Amino acid sequence: MGLIVFAAALALGLALRTRLPPSALAILAGVLLQVLALPVDGELVRDGLLMAGTFLVFSVGAEIERRPLLPYYKTAIALATMMTLLTALGGVLLWAVLGIDTWTAAYWVVALSASSTLLVFEMLRRRQQFFEPIGRLVSATALIQDFMVIVALSVFAMLSPAVSSPALVLGGVVALGAMAWIVARWVAPFFMQRLQLDDEERLLFVLLILFSFAAVARSTGGVLVTGAYFAGLAISKFPVGDLSRGYLKSFSDFFTTTFYVMVGMLITFPSLRDVVAEVIFVTAILLLRPVVLLPLVRKTGLTVRSSIEAVTLLAQAGELAVIVAIVGIELGHIGENTLGAVVAVVAVTMALSPWISSERVGFRLTHWYPFHSKVSLPGRPSGHVILLGCGETGRVLLAELSKRGLEVVVVDDDPAVVESAGSPDMAVLRGDAADPKTLREAGVDRARAIVSTMRRPEDNERLLAGAQGAPVLVRVFSEAEAETIRKLGGYPVAEAELAAEAICSWYDGISSPSGSR
Repeated sequence: MGLIVFAAALALGLALRTRLPPSALAILAGVLLQVLALPVDGELVRDGLLMAGTFLVFSVGAEIERRPLLPYYKTAIALATMMTLLTALGGVLLWAVLGIDTWTAAYWVVALSASSTLLVFEMLRRRQQFFEPIGRLVSATALIQDFMVIVALSVFAMLSPAVSSPALVLGGVVALGAMAWIVARWVAPFFMQRLQLDDEERLLFVLLILFSFAAVARSTGGVLVTGAYFAGLAISKFPVGDLSRGYLKSFSDFFTTTFYVMVGMLITFPSLRDVVAEVIFVTAILLLRPVVLLPLVRKTGLTVRSSIEAVTLLAQAGELAVIVAIVGIELGHIGENTLGAVVAVVAVTMALSPWISSERVGFRLTHWYPFHSKVSLPGRPSGHVILLGCGETGRVLLAELSKRGLEVVVVDDDPAVVESAGSPDMAVLRGDAADPKTLREAGVDRARAIVSTMRRPEDNERLLAGAQGAPVLVRVFSEAEAETIRKLGGYPVAEAELAAEAICSWYDGISSPSGSR
């Protein structure tokens, strides 16, 4: 176990220095341990995976307050259901072509139906999209997937020949749900807020919740991760959730990295049948899943680029898949070879996910999105304002500029944005807002000003390198970005400062004699 912990620490340190995904580096470290043929007990690895996975499920359950996600749950349920049906199609194909047994096919489907919630949250936070509509939708979908998998595992446990009383398992699940509601409503707020506990005592209380729920799940013949999931739900409600996540952070980082190292250690040289199964599911997850989900996400009103980012974020299988396979071995439903094949699919899809869902790939895919309208400027505008990017922030700014009677040329590469912004009185140009050719077509040399709401720093750097003459105002989110924009000759506009000014203006308005109530 010391070798595993050492490899996990090394992978986490390299991830912090190189900014590479820690999950991919940890899986690679596990593969290297396996290649070196170091003396590691395979049963110990499986037990460690189940223990680490139980804590990860607990962390996922406590990860986020669910109330802000309620408006997105209807679409999230549709997306999660469609992903399960796509994965089921792969399971039916395996069952028909390879002749695998029904239990193995069922575990393949359940294991690979859910994306990695931890990886999704990590990427959303890194890209500062966690509280944007795309972040809310993807988070809600990932949590719905987790819930569906937990329910399926409970059903599998009830149908296991090792379980003497299926009714007792069902009663345990109902009891866990009731306990989660009681703890969230009364117990957790009392201990975490009203009692004056110190940090160590609060941490012990959080761990006590996990162990209590896990004990109920195990004593009723259920699965440990079911108890861990409901335990996470019990402490996720604000403000208890914010306090609990602070105490769980260090544990979560350790168990997450250790989990992925052990995942890498279980990757085995596959048989021909396993290779076929892995290819089928990797193809379904990475290619079919985004294509089928994209129309559903577009119906929510997200732009094309945001919709592409959302479906590619969900195009992977995660840690819950490995836990499902291990539970299947414990219940006697599947064999070791299925676990190795599932682990391989998880490793491949999670390693590719950061690249597939990156802004660069999303930008390319947006350009390939079908768009049949011909969009070009009617003449040679002069003395106008060029608005680069017309998302949520850009639309507010566009309305204000229009009220002032200014001539505005909107440039955006997203076909949905172009169609919504286009009107007889508005000049709209579809193209890369940082491309010098597009800027020349928009009349950058004759513009009064250029306003950029583009999110990617590299786009704004390209813009400032090619724009000459007109002042360029750029939306920024941090002082580091603002300093870069100043050095390149632009004028940074911080969103935080605008929000502060708006709040102060509102406060001054209601505090004045005419605005007082």
